[in-house]
Amino acid sequence: MLKKKIVAVLCAAAMVIGFTGCTDMSKIMTVEGEELNAGVYIFNMLSEYTVQAYYASYFSSDDSDTDFLDQEYDDGVTYSEYFLDSAMEQTLRGVAADKLFKDAGLELSDEDKEEIADSVEQAMEGYGEDYLSAQGISEESVEICYTYDKEMDLLFDYYYAEGGTEEVTDEDIQTYLGENYLRYKMISISRAPESTEDEEATDEEIEAAEEEAKALADKYLELAEEGGADGFDDVIAQYEEETAEEDTDDDSTDEEEEEDDTEIDTTAEYTVTFVDGDGEEYDEDSDYPPITVNGGDTITKPETDPEKTYYLFDGWYADSYGSTEFDFDEPITADTTVYACFSTNEVLTTYDEDSASDIQTTINEMEITGTPVLESDDDYYYIILKLDPSEREDYMSGGTNHDSIITTMKTDEFNERLDDTADSMDIDANDKAVDKYTPEKIEEIAEEYSE
Repeated sequence: MLKKKIVAVLCAAAMVIGFTGCTDMSKIMTVEGEELNAGVYIFNMLSEYTVQAYYASYFSSDDSDTDFLDQEYDDGVTYSEYFLDSAMEQTLRGVAADKLFKDAGLELSDEDKEEIADSVEQAMEGYGEDYLSAQGISEESVEICYTYDKEMDLLFDYYYAEGGTEEVTDEDIQTYLGENYLRYKMISISRAPESTEDEEATDEEIEAAEEEAKALADKYLELAEEGGADGFDDVIAQYEEETAEEDTDDDSTDEEEEEDDTEIDTTAEYTVTFVDGDGEEYDEDSDYPPITVNGGDTITKPETDPEKTYYLFDGWYADSYGSTEFDFDEPITADTTVYACFSTNEVLTTYDEDSASDIQTTINEMEITGTPVLESDDDYYYIILKLDPSEREDYMSGGTNHDSIITTMKTDEFNERLDDTADSMDIDANDKAVDKYTPEKIEEIAEEYSE
């Protein structure tokens, strides 16, 4: 014990006078001569660990007893190796973004700083201050991480957004969509006979199913040709209605529903808010303004259906996922949100010849004519309307998908710029600290706090 105390005193003294025999493990690296908290590196690792551990717990296909960190993340790389690489990569990109941000003369606005402060507060409350401290993460380190994130966002816009130094124009987006995406609508008609659990289909059944499928394909191709591009959604709806399986299950029940005995406060006032397909509340000047009602009152279903370009209105729902239809006959007993839910028959997807399905390869080779065509493979007949992806206006300036497509187009280029900047900077990693702060240590502490 005495020797440990002496060593500790010597280390403390050494740090004061600059002696390097004992490494300061609280710093992960020096950046242009400035020390960076190890907590920044650890928080980057912890954040990714938390996300990946969550998904692995629900979606992992690994049924073995292999520890999570030893499982394969991707292409022979374990989760442990990935977390180490990811934490260092994110840390280096953060310091690079900070340099580029300042070199460009950019500054954080009061609103930006408030957003960062809110994110820090949420992280400290979400993880718990004691838990973060046990991991070696201070509030200052969390703030640095979120500051780097905000600087990255602003720097990205400084380069690529409207008015940016390397602005991505609508013409650039049209070219990108045309070269990398497929856009189409399709009816798929199975050529196989209805399967049975006990017996294989006979030749006669296979032949009959083929004839029925071909007749159906010819019928709906003709309808699609008559309706043209504008009427293709109606043809799809007609096909789905004709081929829908009848629900033979008896959902009726002899049990009486329990009556809700909760007393309704009819003097209370509640607000019913309508939300559009993009998650935004309809305002007072729209066809679906907020409504104030007394407790126990019902509201009237809007007379007109909302519209969303390239989408079909499915109805008003009690949740944003469209799983429960909103009951307009149900009394209002609390502030309530009603969601407009939409679906689409249109497929807009990236095309990669190495991973594309056979039918997508076929569609890629088709000409865009505006006329439905009939294609087939061994299993299906397909009635396909190929569309031009570059005509999607929602990806152009002012559209709801404009920011997301620019992110898709430019993220790799942006990250490469950050990586090149980090490589050019005077950065000296504290190898002993890097070796100390591992995913295994994070997992150990996480398990302690979960008990």
